[in-house]
Amino acid sequence: FDRFMVTAKDGKQIVDVTVRRALPGTNRTQFRPSEFTQLDIKMGGRNQIRRRGQELFAADGVKVGVGARAVNPPRLHHTPVLEFVMVESESISFMVHAAHAGAEFPDDFDQQVKNTHLDWVNLDMVDPKKNGFKGILPQIWRVQPRTPEVEAMLIAPSKKAMAVCTSIE
Repeated sequence: FDRFMVTAKDGKQIVDVTVRRALPGTNRTQFRPSEFTQLDIKMGGRNQIRRRGQELFAADGVKVGVGARAVNPPRLHHTPVLEFVMVESESISFMVHAAHAGAEFPDDFDQQVKNTHLDWVNLDMVDPKKNGFKGILPQIWRVQPRTPEVEAMLIAPSKKAMAVCTSIE
């Protein structure tokens, strides 16, 4: 995924996280070390968090933490820093962070960067069949029926070109 949004049961937006891609050859002078460079993070549908640091927010019974830590090996090629968003509620806690696509494209640096995405890491979860989750993840987990759009998301980027060329007339 390149975007992950968390909403309350009533549909109110709590946090919206989007990956920022630095494509090869991109002028990176716009990136400041004191600001988030891997993630665009919006709280409550409007307030974008720009300054990198450890912060905790709470809304509608959901806690959201944002931060950055040094990591080795790097999750992105251009920095040894991992920027993350952690979410905790009564029914689930998880972390989201940006990662390059090195497992998918081990020998193609440009594709690794082009396919930078958000990794979702589950930390704890109440039975997803009983908690009323909606959206893409419950479909991936097969708690809800999968739509054709979700089925298409499950095709790896390196396999999409092959999927298009499989029918012969």
